[in-house]
Amino acid sequence: MGLGGVRGPARCGALVLAAGCASLRPGPTVDAAMFVAPSVPLPVPAFSGELSATPAVPVGRQPLAALVDLALRSNPQTRTAWLEARIAAAAVVQAQGARWPQLDAELPIAVQRQSMLGGRFLVEQASLAPAVTLSWLALDFGGRSAAVEQARAALAQANLVHNGAVQDVVFVVEQSYFATLGARALASAQAVAVDEVQRALDAAEERRRAGVATVADVLQAKTALAQAQFSLQTTRGEAARRQGALAAAAGLRADTAIELDELPVEVDVSAASRTAGEALDQAARRRPDLARARQEVQRAQAAVRVARSARLPSLVLSGTVGENFYPKSDGVSFGENLAAGASIRVPLFRGGALAAALEAARDREEAARAQLASAELLASLRVWDAWQGLRTASQQMETARALVQSAQQSAEAAEGRYRSGLGSVLDLLTAQAALAGARAQEVQARASWFQSLAVLAHETGALGPEPEGER
Repeated sequence: MGLGGVRGPARCGALVLAAGCASLRPGPTVDAAMFVAPSVPLPVPAFSGELSATPAVPVGRQPLAALVDLALRSNPQTRTAWLEARIAAAAVVQAQGARWPQLDAELPIAVQRQSMLGGRFLVEQASLAPAVTLSWLALDFGGRSAAVEQARAALAQANLVHNGAVQDVVFVVEQSYFATLGARALASAQAVAVDEVQRALDAAEERRRAGVATVADVLQAKTALAQAQFSLQTTRGEAARRQGALAAAAGLRADTAIELDELPVEVDVSAASRTAGEALDQAARRRPDLARARQEVQRAQAAVRVARSARLPSLVLSGTVGENFYPKSDGVSFGENLAAGASIRVPLFRGGALAAALEAARDREEAARAQLASAELLASLRVWDAWQGLRTASQQMETARALVQSAQQSAEAAEGRYRSGLGSVLDLLTAQAALAGARAQEVQARASWFQSLAVLAHETGALGPEPEGER
């Protein structure tokens, strides 16, 4: 698949997660080690510009890879970046054209009428002089080569911009996906908490009918149940809002019903066991913004050579082959036109413009180097923050699991004491509230771990976590 294909972005979007568009030449390339492209494309509902009250057609259960694939094929950001890369590729061809001889064909036709001696003599003449002219800039001390290198650096930058656009789209979908799974898991945990409070209310009413509990116990349990139901309604609304954001990120209408997998319960934290040094090294190799900054340095260096060559002599070779035809009353006369020449152009004085252009090009090179150093520092800080965030999320997930276990045991003990008449309903409701809070923290910790993993992958220049054997 070449860069010049009209439907390149759509096809690249369909295959980018399976092959990374590695065959593009000289088009953008991406890395997609963790994803597999879906075998059946998702339907894209038509959008008329107005939101309808009727829910969109469900698209069925879709994994993260399918949603990412759909987003890449429908997102205008990747389309724009692709077209910019095509423009840069055309600029490379234009720059390479200056290396070749220039061949032009001319067909001048002239009609001349001239009078002499007060009109006593009248001369009329028509001529046809077809000619082919060849010219070639044989020597310019590296100016054209530097211009080609400059265009290639611009193409590499455009390709990397496309890579960055792909990574940004993937990152947005990943974040929305895990935020949606986290919100849904939180709603499920809250539903369990409602059932537990309902059991406490049933126990309080049973004890009241038996005459061993007061109406205050029942009222406290009803209050706790209402609060739990209110929290469940809030979390379900948040889950619906998150799913709408996920659908929009994937290029679908916000009201499109999408069946999703559940948030994984068992999480292997060793999948993110790389050290901070490894993460920083990977970012230095793979981040598109750092690669763009390096290409900008090379582009500035080529611009310095272009500006330097403009101050040096240049040699131009030229030649012309033609025929001159003159119609006459008794026929047509003709003559050959052969010419060859060489010219040397030496810039002697431009009012200081050439020197200023060279100085400006050198300053731009220094500025590009400074921007590269700044980008490297900023990237290292962002990778460090992402690595620390993932490390903290891993620790919090382990702590939250232990908290759920202890809270579960405490709630079971409190329920047993209350049913046996040894504990109060307030103790039971307090233990259940602590258990509900622990479950919420554990769910949030799991969702945060996946989101932190996606953040670290994005900051290190990857689309997702790599398998252990491919590091």
